[in-house]
Amino acid sequence: MKTEADFAAMSTEELAALVGDMSEEAERLKQSAAFLHFEPHEYQRPWLTDESQVMALLCGNQLGKSTVGCVALISECLGVKPISLGGDGKPWRKNSLAGKRVMAAGETFEVSVAQNLIPKLKSLVTPDMLKHPPRKNSMGIETKWSFVTGTELNLQSYSSPTAAYEGSVLDFVWFDEPPPQDIYNAVRRGLIAKEGRMFITATPLSSPFLLDELILPSQDPDHPLYGTVGYHRASMHDACRECNGGHLPHAQIEAFLGGLSEGERAARGDGVFMSLQSVEFSYVDKKWVVPDFDIYPSWPIVEVVDPAAKRGLTCIWATVSPDDDWYVVHYAQIPNGGFGERCRELKRHRNILGKQPDV
Repeated sequence: MKTEADFAAMSTEELAALVGDMSEEAERLKQSAAFLHFEPHEYQRPWLTDESQVMALLCGNQLGKSTVGCVALISECLGVKPISLGGDGKPWRKNSLAGKRVMAAGETFEVSVAQNLIPKLKSLVTPDMLKHPPRKNSMGIETKWSFVTGTELNLQSYSSPTAAYEGSVLDFVWFDEPPPQDIYNAVRRGLIAKEGRMFITATPLSSPFLLDELILPSQDPDHPLYGTVGYHRASMHDACRECNGGHLPHAQIEAFLGGLSEGERAARGDGVFMSLQSVEFSYVDKKWVVPDFDIYPSWPIVEVVDPAAKRGLTCIWATVSPDDDWYVVHYAQIPNGGFGERCRELKRHRNILGKQPDV
């Protein structure tokens, strides 16, 4: 340790160099602490503590979903959690996760990866977490990150061909914004062997298949996906400064959402799939719901089937009273499949009614 006399004997240049070294070390320690001492907002905590095989977060803009994705990603790469999420504050161990393969993907290399993911990663990842500086792809973007724990992180873009995703065996994947369905399917296959986890953070402006083929099936007790998906939604108002003590000014939220169409406002504001806006009606509320009753044999049953190439069959069964009051008595979302398979599923739902449709 240097004494006062040692400092007094140093030249101005030596003192300047020492201050510079100390500043760099302080910045490194601050950056390292940024991960270990990361403190999520209360509305973010359920996302990071959800240990489902798939964590699907569909939320509005400016809620910190990419930051949360980076924290989850680094936790996977280091095998260490921030203290606020149950970590013990101990350092990560070298080669403790040798052979682990992790991927993160965004919409484009030039914007999503280079201007969003990488800056957020660099704000949390310190040199001592890595074996060497990240390696760049042909576009000069740092896409290969080798952690001292032995984890290899690869950053990808949806602009890459699906073949770039085929064949990889992965432990963890983070999709920042909804992926195209072919890429999603290729990555899901790559997670099977290691029972890997998937983290999805998205404003649901596209990819409605995530609702039809992931979220809704996971809520069906008879479906193989049941219980495997943690589905979370959040509104921009959850981060409202005036309403909830968050970081977004209320007036700015209102001004932003006020300039959008109804469908885009629901997606960007509340995390509702934009593709559903044409079939959701804001005036329908609890007043439209009546207690269950047995269907009167004399009342006709009307079956309505809305087919779609990628969304399967959306079906409702309704009955009508002599006073021309209509009641929807059953609903089904039948996924894509062979023609015979869909017909069998349709008949199964008819049997639930105990009566064949009249119309």
